[in-house]
Amino acid sequence: MLADYPAAYENQPGFDFLQLVPTWWDETRVLVGEVGQALVTARRKGKTWYVGGLFAGRLRQVDLPLSFLGKRHYTIKIWKDANDSEANPNHLSVETQSVTARDVLKIKIAPDGGFVAQVTAE
Repeated sequence: MLADYPAAYENQPGFDFLQLVPTWWDETRVLVGEVGQALVTARRKGKTWYVGGLFAGRLRQVDLPLSFLGKRHYTIKIWKDANDSEANPNHLSVETQSVTARDVLKIKIAPDGGFVAQVTAE
């Protein structure tokens, strides 16, 4: 997506995530930071975490430990690059799964791609 006026995002892939995201946070953590290469942040509002990652350059797989989560069970909904994102950069894949702080997310990232996620306590 490109920065634009709000109505331009309606009915676009990922718009449902934009409607969920709060405007202020109780906590922010940087999970991955490589200057010019990668940034993954996790932000918490109440008991819900919002995670976002963006990456420069090549196709890659990211292994993201979820150790920042508390000792609960969570449901994570991930909006990520689809398998054909190299040819169609606006295509997204959405998946939902149960996770705990012991889990590691494995996310395939398209060149110059990224992901967002909502992590909700069960």
